[in-house]
Amino acid sequence: MFRILVSDAYADEGIQLLDQAADVELVNSPGMSAETLLACIDGFDGLAVRSATKVTPAVIAASKGRLKVVVRAGVGVDNIDLQAAADSGVAVMNTPFGNTVSAAEHAVSLLMALSRNIPQATASMKAGRWDKKKLSGRQLTGRCAGVIGFGNIGKVVVDRLVGLRLKVLVSDPIASAEEVAALGAELVSFDQLLAQADYISLHVPLVPATKHMINDDSLAKMKDDAFLICAARGGVVDEDALLECLNSGRLSGAALDVFAVEPHVAGNDLVAHERVICSPHLGASTREAQLQVSIDAADQLLYFARQGEAQNRVN
Repeated sequence: MFRILVSDAYADEGIQLLDQAADVELVNSPGMSAETLLACIDGFDGLAVRSATKVTPAVIAASKGRLKVVVRAGVGVDNIDLQAAADSGVAVMNTPFGNTVSAAEHAVSLLMALSRNIPQATASMKAGRWDKKKLSGRQLTGRCAGVIGFGNIGKVVVDRLVGLRLKVLVSDPIASAEEVAALGAELVSFDQLLAQADYISLHVPLVPATKHMINDDSLAKMKDDAFLICAARGGVVDEDALLECLNSGRLSGAALDVFAVEPHVAGNDLVAHERVICSPHLGASTREAQLQVSIDAADQLLYFARQGEAQNRVN
């Protein structure tokens, strides 16, 4: 019997798929502590997580060779030690399509809210003020947007921004000019995008090559009145460099959905900055996305249990 542990919260529909499978034994224990996970992981063949569970080398070692597969309901796998898993023969899968549209829509929503000062206007009115002149915004049509990363989410963002009548530039080392042009955008170098874009939206994974890709040097190459949007992964932006840039009067503002430390520490000066709007990692937090990634993860686990093949393997 293939035993599966679900250690983070999954939609009921995904849990039901696993629970009703005759050839699988399910233990659904969302919110499991790291200590409990270490103590019991050697009793499972498969592990289903979201972002809360940390699959460390210690967890892999504690499985004593029984664990064969880990699936992440979502895209990012920075909470899983991919090398330790690979070294022990543990396949790691993600679900790259279930939350694509929701994550892309959130990035575009942040861009629009940032451009029109919507969060600040809401706070102002709730405080009894009518700051109409102070909160004048910027029209999107005719502006230039830069999308860094042309993966599943980046492509949807490009499509939506082109539909809003922006000129859209794309920077991605493996994208082709033809596939970018097919969506109505233009492929350019990273430095060209930084220099020309009024809005820069990040859609890259957190890997060594992308850690702090937005730093002192890249921020200095951006327009003084540009906006930065990050709904990708915390750590892609050097938060200290961004704060210093905003404090110096450069950049019109930033919108952040992800942070290097989550939940962010109270008193975070970047979160508190008057030209920063933010949300607590809500990119995939829609009913539709949560449902789909849970179903996708369950389907992939069942396929692995029955066929021995890992779909959407990332290690």
